[in-house]
Amino acid sequence: MSAASAGDSIRWFDAPACYVFHTTNAYEDGDDVVLTGCRMNSTNVLEAAEMPTNRNGDVYGGSGDRARLHRGRFNLATGTVYEEQLDDVPSDFPRVNESLLGRSHRYSYSARFAEREDVPLFNGLLKYDHATGQALSFSHGPNRFGGEGVLGVGDERASVKAGHATEAGDDRGVEPAGADGGVAEVDHGV
Repeated sequence: MSAASAGDSIRWFDAPACYVFHTTNAYEDGDDVVLTGCRMNSTNVLEAAEMPTNRNGDVYGGSGDRARLHRGRFNLATGTVYEEQLDDVPSDFPRVNESLLGRSHRYSYSARFAEREDVPLFNGLLKYDHATGQALSFSHGPNRFGGEGVLGVGDERASVKAGHATEAGDDRGVEPAGADGGVAEVDHGV
């Protein structure tokens, strides 16, 4: 439904079955409502299975259906749904500059799943440029894991910091992800 619509105008759309733990953003674009988020076909995130090799040659183990960034377009005029996978790298906990929620955005960030078969861990962050379709990958470092990125915006620079990246086996939960504390500096607007 349109953001300006009354609650009794809810529209239902036929689309392939899926599960989305976390969405990135949703906004209107002409007759379309555009929704981005990390989509999977099933909800069993702890199921051990072999994952395909991604574009970097890394094999991702763990869930047989790890979430990947997708975009769905729901056309309010025709009732059609168009869905596309935006990346083949498994990720979740997508974020966008919160001042852009409900509006079109160029950049988003997601936590990148690590190659693990026992538990879902995140070994880096992905930065997506939705205008070019490019994705940049930032690593927490060897044998280090983090969580959801937190976006901080100030002046003309932005930084994304992985929450509490830790060395594997370190139960303190405070080990920084590297000399820079896991911060990925971005030289342009978000």
